[in-house]
Amino acid sequence: MAFLLIPVILLAVVWLSYIRRRLSELNENVNTAMNQIGLQLSSRFRALEALLELARTHGLSAQLVLLPPSINALSTPRRCWNRSSILHRPCPTSPLRPRATLP
Repeated sequence: MAFLLIPVILLAVVWLSYIRRRLSELNENVNTAMNQIGLQLSSRFRALEALLELARTHGLSAQLVLLPPSINALSTPRRCWNRSSILHRPCPTSPLRPRATLP
């Protein structure tokens, strides 16, 4: 009877040690993932703080004014083409545009 009980006990001990090692490995994986999530959130929060500080220091004088979109779902192809040609014109103060010389 004892020769049957000893292998069963040894098998149970090996199985329990395997389960314990596997659970500790999974716990380490969860801790690593949570630390990575915390680092990502803290870096995003720091970036947001820097952006808010930049917006606060520049105030209203340097705000970017976005124009409403001039091309939408109801725009005709001709209007899209006209807007595209307007957008691709060189800027009047662009260094790529030759300046008029005085005679």
